[in-house]
Amino acid sequence: MKMNIDITEEQFTSLLFQARKNGVADKRFDLNLAEGKLSENRLASILETVEVKRDFKTSETGNVAIEYACSGEPSGITSTKAKWWALFINEEVCILIQTCKLRDIISQYLGTSRDVSGGDNNQSQMVLVPVIKLTL
Repeated sequence: MKMNIDITEEQFTSLLFQARKNGVADKRFDLNLAEGKLSENRLASILETVEVKRDFKTSETGNVAIEYACSGEPSGITSTKAKWWALFINEEVCILIQTCKLRDIISQYLGTSRDVSGGDNNQSQMVLVPVIKLTL
């Protein structure tokens, strides 16, 4: 007799975590496959709500410029609806970060020497964030 058990994705993730923590997931293809599928689904949902940016000077400066206003109006990180930001820092590296986490990071630099103007006619206000801060 075949039986279906309905569980939430959160419950399933918890079960997989417990199996890995207890050392029973290492060689079991079915658990590894399930973990992989969960990760693929998570990435697919992220890509539906991602804002993609590129900073051409990051390789020189070690910073990423994050715009938060333009012409005195909220823009960029302040006005985005995206849940995630993808920041290309060169041809080989892209940092994917939750928007709320990025907002927390830039808040510590507002009003400091890293809070600068730039862009066309210096109309954009932005924060220069050290790349290393995005990975902590």
